[in-house]
Amino acid sequence: MRNQTPKLGHTTLLFLLCFMGIFTPHDVVAVQILSKSKQDKCEKNSASGNLNCTKKIVLNMAVPSGTSGGEASIVAEIVEPEEYCVKTRKCQPDADAKVVKIWRSWSTPEIGEKLFYVDAARERFSLDGVECNKIGVSYEAFNGQPNLCSSPFSSCLHNQLWNFWEADQNRIERNQLPLWCGEKNAGTHSLSIGITEVINTNLLIELSADDVEYVYQRSLGKIVSINGPTFEALTQFGTATITTTNTGEVEASYT
Repeated sequence: MRNQTPKLGHTTLLFLLCFMGIFTPHDVVAVQILSKSKQDKCEKNSASGNLNCTKKIVLNMAVPSGTSGGEASIVAEIVEPEEYCVKTRKCQPDADAKVVKIWRSWSTPEIGEKLFYVDAARERFSLDGVECNKIGVSYEAFNGQPNLCSSPFSSCLHNQLWNFWEADQNRIERNQLPLWCGEKNAGTHSLSIGITEVINTNLLIELSADDVEYVYQRSLGKIVSINGPTFEALTQFGTATITTTNTGEVEASYT
């Protein structure tokens, strides 16, 4: 009587089978793989930001006639591993393939493949990554937020760099100056031309004197002392020093 071996649905696997055999209490015999399939299970928890994916190989083996079946052991190496992510934040423990999508590692958006600068206050950054809605928020803060499953899809991820950049792009489209990012065409435009030689410039200043008023101030004064050198008779010119004091109420000079 021939042994009947059940067959499973064929599924392509990217595995390299390294060792294969059937172990019996008395001897070891070769086996033949008739069909194979694969079962995947991926989990994500708050302790790690990576997906923990386990793969289980299901094999059907033909046991040669006249031998007793034993436990089969196979060592396999994954050639092209695949990671999976859960779009619904793994709130559904039994999510199927329609929910679990192929994982694509997150990165900042390539904004025209150009470097841009953001002028933001210190309060908008989270250096330890534990605060939501701040630049530098970590996955632990996102995954540990209250009511994660009932929160909006982008909760805890507001006020990021690309939000400031998009806000400034909207202002630029409305012919307004950006508030956060550096913009090469922002502000007043000016042109400066350097001159390497000395250039003389003549300036002519004209003033109208039609409304000029002449003010003559007269104030009372008092002679305090007179000092003069000695001089001979019939001398017509000489020099004397006279000290005066202004006793009036306005500033004046005396001659």
